[in-house]
Amino acid sequence: MELKELKVFIVGNKHPGWGGKYFVFVKLTTNNGFVGYGEVYSASISPEKMTYVIEDIFERHMKGENPENIELMFRRVYSSGFTQRPDPTIIGAFSGLGHTHTFIHYLIMIIKNSGLVPIWQLKVPEKC
Repeated sequence: MELKELKVFIVGNKHPGWGGKYFVFVKLTTNNGFVGYGEVYSASISPEKMTYVIEDIFERHMKGENPENIELMFRRVYSSGFTQRPDPTIIGAFSGLGHTHTFIHYLIMIIKNSGLVPIWQLKVPEKC
């Protein structure tokens, strides 16, 4: 399974604008049809520019990657800048993509625990 498509949604917020002037949501789709949604909760630039940042991060660091490799993708994004220091805009963009991955990861666990995979691939929950 690998990440295939990204769609960014910008949703305006009516007056009085509680929560901000707009919300940025992302939709990720895997190559076998799983879909996950997330919210970019730390957009420090305009929504149009944030869309470009999100799309760039997805294309460079996440597209084609297994959704279970969330830590690997986070490390790539975290240290991708010139100084290898986190940038608030980049980490804000990853926030929505990371939440989406979490949702897709839970879907993967449901499939794995449904008997559709060999027993050796099942993960034992920490608390039974």
